Amino acid sequence: MADISAPRGARLFCILARDARTAVIFRRGPSRWVQLIKWDTRKDQFEHGQWFHGRVYERRCDLSPKGDKLIYFAAKYRKTLENEHESWTAISRPPWFTALALWPHQMGAWHGGGLFDDEKRVLLNHRPLGAVLDPKFRVKGLTVRANPNACGEDDPLYSMRLERDGWNLIQDGKFSKYNNRGWEAEKPQVWEKPHGKKSYALRMILLGIHSIPNDDWYILEFEVNDSVTKNVIRLGRASWADWDHNGNLVFAREGRLYRQKFRPKAPEDPVEIANFNGLKPEMIAAPRRATIW
Repeated sequence: MADISAPRGARLFCILARDARTAVIFRRGPSRWVQLIKWDTRKDQFEHGQWFHGRVYERRCDLSPKGDKLIYFAAKYRKTLENEHESWTAISRPPWFTALALWPHQMGAWHGGGLFDDEKRVLLNHRPLGAVLDPKFRVKGLTVRANPNACGEDDPLYSMRLERDGWNLIQDGKFSKYNNRGWEAEKPQVWEKPHGKKSYALRMILLGIHSIPNDDWYILEFEVNDSVTKNVIRLGRASWADWDHNGNLVFAREGRLYRQKFRPKAPEDPVEIANFNGLKPEMIAAPRRATIW
């Protein structure tokens, strides 16, 4: 198995809005706690939102193009008086998990989640018979369609989002049989996202998937390739990376967020823009604006 030593910080995963300079950050740690954070990518300002005690499947989540709505898939896998569903898909206003609409899920961790086709249309990753809105909620201003081909866990939904957002699968992976740690890549899966305006391309290399409770599920390495100079800049292990709205590289490692500018002649050194380590779970009530459509 690839290097699976426990990270020294929180685990971060981000989703950038397509049509606005905003993003959401899923901050995980301790292992059963997730905080939602809204990121203004223009000013690098952060709004800390609610904590969730359970599992959020961030690769089955999506932001609306303007970044003001989030669809997410979450689970507690046990019913309580406060929580009558074991897993569910919901739409909320980031950085709040408080649901505007909620669809109970009867399949555990099997499929679930969804994608924003655009500002008005949502693909719900539930089979049609399972796409039943909880009667305590309503949907306003959105057309929701069920996915008749819903299957898998993170994939194929995650791959659909990657392709929509400009990533290309350039090498399909081959993985070993499951052992007590997970699946190791005999041949890594490789995705590539061109810069768009320059000769650089960001590569995301999946080395394995494991189930160590306090670590990232996905063992990822990133690198940037220059098609003109043939230079390769290796970022090493990171939990997430992408090109931001200004064409700069942004990536997350060990609870910290970094930005690296790529100039015509050579890239600058990465600059740390935020450190999310040291935060502790707390009960935060959503403001009224987050509870109405």
